Amino acid sequence: MSSKIKIAVVVRQLPIPVHAGLHLVIHHLLRGLAARHMVKAFVLDDSYGPELSDYFLPFSCYPAGPPGSSPSVSAAPPPRRLPLVAHYYRSTPEKLAWLQQAVTDYQPHVIIGFGYDLAPYFGLLRGNIPKVLDVVDSELLFLWRWIRSGELTASLAKHLVAAIVAARRYLPRCNALVTVSDEDTANIRRFSGNLQTYTVNNGVDCDYFQPSDRVVKIGGRIIFTGSLNWPPNQDAVSWFLRHCWENIRRQRPDASLVVIGKLLTEDLRSEWERYGNVQVIGFVPDIREHILAAEVSIAPMVSGSGIKNKVLEAWALGQAVVATPLAARGLKCEHETNILIAETPHAYSTEVLRLLGDAGLRQRLGASGRQNVLAHYSWTDAVAKFEQVIRSVLPQTGA
Repeated sequence: MSSKIKIAVVVRQLPIPVHAGLHLVIHHLLRGLAARHMVKAFVLDDSYGPELSDYFLPFSCYPAGPPGSSPSVSAAPPPRRLPLVAHYYRSTPEKLAWLQQAVTDYQPHVIIGFGYDLAPYFGLLRGNIPKVLDVVDSELLFLWRWIRSGELTASLAKHLVAAIVAARRYLPRCNALVTVSDEDTANIRRFSGNLQTYTVNNGVDCDYFQPSDRVVKIGGRIIFTGSLNWPPNQDAVSWFLRHCWENIRRQRPDASLVVIGKLLTEDLRSEWERYGNVQVIGFVPDIREHILAAEVSIAPMVSGSGIKNKVLEAWALGQAVVATPLAARGLKCEHETNILIAETPHAYSTEVLRLLGDAGLRQRLGASGRQNVLAHYSWTDAVAKFEQVIRSVLPQTGA
């Protein structure tokens, strides 16, 4: 096999628009791989828009692609039924049969996928083509932390059981697994038994996210960014407002909080803005100026897993960040060097107030954070690590 690898990529949806989370990871890793190898995407959900007609990768959608995509392949006869856990993760016999035929026709050297919910498809695909599944965050770790935070419901318990069954049944059938942090990697190894699980950190586009002196700082401005349809981000904002905001406002009446993130419900907007001096903007296509206008970026996470892109982006912009220990987990960071870390409401409020009152400290932490992402969190490095994982599953006589 030549050094150029023929890669089949399996995704639920193509990452458009590219804003955060899983889509951000998929977009940058595929961009890097496509620049060096033969890459084609196979899309399991048929929700797509006209913007995909000029997507940078060739792709095929189930059951049929939009104009500009390659023709759909003829599906093999679907299996009669799938296990309950596969149905729980929205797997269907028809899509499995279509994917099996599509991959067989394409004849790739390796199959890669993104997202924990693809575990049943990867476990059920037949054949000897090596499979690499990037689960990104450990769903097991995320759910367990969410339940421990007091959110125990029948739905969450059911989801945790399904995640454990999927880990035991399907993840061992992958040749390699990938997560975004060493903590997530250790958790997946423990529950799945698959020792071929590796860490590929998220990156940040440091050319796009750059410090700028042209944006004027707003005194007392604090900012939180993140997808607001994601429960850990909702929990973080609610925790900060319930437990920290009154104390901060008492000592800094000019303090204001801006919350930015997509898919916000109006109920949340109303609830949060009742606290006073809180502006919930929702989604914006470009968050850079909003972050640069703030004096402090916050990451008060109390649930969730993985690496927080909000911290990486703030660092890249030269912003000072106050994080909880959970938000800082998995990051190469040091308290007082490139970040301030606090856990209790009083300690967290104290650190935010400290930054609001000390421009020199903000500048020092922001500059150190910028250097940290330049040294450790480039997408170029992430792509190189991901490619190493891919090559590790290929036959020894191959690439």
